Amino acid sequence: MSERLAEALDDHLRLAIACHQTFLTSETEKVLGLFNNTYGAHCLNLVQNQLVFAGLLALNRLWDTAPGANSLPITLRGLAPDGPLRESAIAIRKDFELSRPDKAKISGPVDEEIVRQMLREDAKKRADSVDAQFSEEFDNFRNLVQAVLGSDLNKRLRLLRDKVMAHSLEEARLEVKARQAGEVIGPVTYSDFDEALARSIPIVKSALLLLTYSNIDSDEVSDIWKEYGTDFWGLIGGRT
Repeated sequence: MSERLAEALDDHLRLAIACHQTFLTSETEKVLGLFNNTYGAHCLNLVQNQLVFAGLLALNRLWDTAPGANSLPITLRGLAPDGPLRESAIAIRKDFELSRPDKAKISGPVDEEIVRQMLREDAKKRADSVDAQFSEEFDNFRNLVQAVLGSDLNKRLRLLRDKVMAHSLEEARLEVKARQAGEVIGPVTYSDFDEALARSIPIVKSALLLLTYSNIDSDEVSDIWKEYGTDFWGLIGGRT
């Protein structure tokens, strides 16, 4: 279950990054100049908005609080001290530490078995410290998740999902609750896309580390999609 959840979180984040970079590479002076004072500008605006919507929808999936969702809040519940994923997640990390000595490549004029035994003893110490390290990382993960869940940014994203993406409501329940509390939830802006992604990336990385002791190179994913987007919009420019 930890592996499936980690894979889903990874997929959601990769999609959000792909949409974000494809959108950003359309916002250059060269690309926008191609569409100035043209009917095609309406299509450009449509494509840009859909890229933002798709990216925000992927981010909304990351922050879905519905039971059974492949999301960060559900990850938080699963990895809690009494959660169903914590024991297996810790076991994955311990197994990784204990397996390292047998996978290590040893060369040079040394007694391989002596060196490997030293590595095993060190691995045992590292494995014994996993529980404490895991608890510390989980506390940090919990604080990051709770900070986003309680933010105005999250309210705006949820309202966009509830009122525009998933439904067509005159007034969403979230708006009713806010109005009764004398609050107003503002509209989502393009900068919210930037902020939501920037805040989600380190939290997804933390979740992957906790769930499966794995990671995602978000900078590499971003660079790849920046190259893809630049090529895509360049091809459009070459055809006009």
